[in-house]
Amino acid sequence: IGFICIDNPTKHSDDIALVYSLTSLLSVLKTLTQNSAEKELIASDYDAQTNLLNRTRYWRDVTSMRPDALSSLGVIFADVNGLNKLNKELGTEYGDGIINFVANNLREIFGGDSVYRISGDEFVSLSKNITNEEFNKLAEHLRNNFEFTHPSTISVGSTWSDSGINALKMVDHAESLMHMDKQSHYRKQEDAGNRERPRVLQNLQKSINDGMFK
Repeated sequence: IGFICIDNPTKHSDDIALVYSLTSLLSVLKTLTQNSAEKELIASDYDAQTNLLNRTRYWRDVTSMRPDALSSLGVIFADVNGLNKLNKELGTEYGDGIINFVANNLREIFGGDSVYRISGDEFVSLSKNITNEEFNKLAEHLRNNFEFTHPSTISVGSTWSDSGINALKMVDHAESLMHMDKQSHYRKQEDAGNRERPRVLQNLQKSINDGMFK
């Protein structure tokens, strides 16, 4: 909010230069106000940590998406497995590093204007007008990057359609597939633990036989 005051206006009523200068000043103030409002609106659309689009923007985009304006839609739903546990065991700096790693990969592969961080550990990508083949290649590239750098740490669900497109339902489907992937990761970890347990027990028995605990 700003104010402009004119002292003794009747005395300067014939001063055209003054009128022009005030008009120019008002125009500048209006532009500054509009720019400030636009910057605030843009900032409110982005996640502060990752600089991805946030949940507010996601909801606005996904609910306003017109199926008749799309030839196809590909959806990625990604989630960091056990983020709270990672933060507790390895520290929040490590957890933040995983979040930024996921965000950067999604941005680089799918583009920053279609990727959203919708919660602390969940991400969605909406790829419009993309072929099934191209989308599957990008999704596979994403999975490979995740598994190579952070094995069994990030779960991914993906789905694509070129008919009867309903963005919200497709996101729900991708989320369901992500949860199936998450369970697969957990089973792998459990199986690895089961394979490791006999070796640990054998070493313990050997130590006992060798009299290490006497």
